Amino acid sequence: MAGRDLESRIALAMLPLGVVLALASAIGFIAVAVLAVDMLFHPRDDARWWLGWCLVAAVGAAWNTRRALEVMATFDWRVALPVVALSAAILAAYPGWWL
Repeated sequence: MAGRDLESRIALAMLPLGVVLALASAIGFIAVAVLAVDMLFHPRDDARWWLGWCLVAAVGAAWNTRRALEVMATFDWRVALPVVALSAAILAAYPGWWL
């Protein structure tokens, strides 16, 4: 009986977690697209690095958004780990930290 209670609590927590992850991924995708357009209209010396990161980040954000929507419908918390890990990797690889 205790196992079912734990599973039901996890299931209730997955919906808000999925919503937060989906919104963060969608906002990140839009921000990356705006940054890429800005780089095209106002090129810098290191624009290739930025545009390369924007391409990878946009693909990652699109994948993350799709997976975050799946997180809302699942009862397993382990499904959220790849979404969070990819988001952290995209943020860590942001060229603004090292350029």
